[in-house]
Amino acid sequence: MNDALYQALISRHSTRRFDTHPLADGTLKRIQDLAATVEPLVPENRYAVMIRDVNTVEDLVQALGAYGRLLSPPHFMVPYILGETHPLEDLGYRTQQLVIQMMLLDLGACYIGSLGRETTLRARFILRREARIGAVLIFGHPAEDLGNRTADGVLRRMAGSTHRLSAAEIFYNKSFDHPGVPPEELVPLIEAARRSPSALNAQPWRFLWRKGELFLFTLRQNARYGKGVPQDYRFFDAGLCMASVRLALKSQGRQESWQLLTGEERDLPKYPQTLAPVAKIVLG
Repeated sequence: MNDALYQALISRHSTRRFDTHPLADGTLKRIQDLAATVEPLVPENRYAVMIRDVNTVEDLVQALGAYGRLLSPPHFMVPYILGETHPLEDLGYRTQQLVIQMMLLDLGACYIGSLGRETTLRARFILRREARIGAVLIFGHPAEDLGNRTADGVLRRMAGSTHRLSAAEIFYNKSFDHPGVPPEELVPLIEAARRSPSALNAQPWRFLWRKGELFLFTLRQNARYGKGVPQDYRFFDAGLCMASVRLALKSQGRQESWQLLTGEERDLPKYPQTLAPVAKIVLG
């Protein structure tokens, strides 16, 4: 078992206070190389990241909005994807893999949701109109001194990211009539899923275990997201969660991968209308 990979998954948290010194050019090049090699959900989609140095607070505010005034990272990146098939799920899936790889380089990162600001960001970074941007990622070395670590914890609590739903609140066995604790062989996967980031800590994912298949659903509506376009965060957040489960399997030396669902499959289990199917993974 790859303990370092699994520990990165379950210890991941959003870093909001950084050492302001820029990363070495070699490290930034390594991040770009990692972005080019992450596993896709839809190989036909085109994924890329645009990395920028933070030169002034105003520069960061233009990219992140007013929230940028609270932060002091040396760099930020704009991951984006081009494609028509499940673009937001694929975008989240690839970006979460990149974030975990960055953690293994002793870097910290934080997602700043951008689905309500895609038009502005596309214009700012001269991206094609069809490019999808689920979040801007700020990153660098986490701040080392106690004062900055304390401030980082305060910011996480302010953002509502310190409470996570229990496994019994997101897992169902055989049918949606039976919520409960996952069987022992699934505990590492569901625990990795629980630790996944989500916009405003919405945690939209729900899992159903049936006949050796693990199904992922999301809530169709989530009050934390707000109205309109931000509800699409459920697709991006589902991709983040799927990456966490896939990496948990990888840490065990297993190769099972997700299969995306359209909702039209004949063998779909019955599910409440409040949920929407996203994907399944066959675990035997």
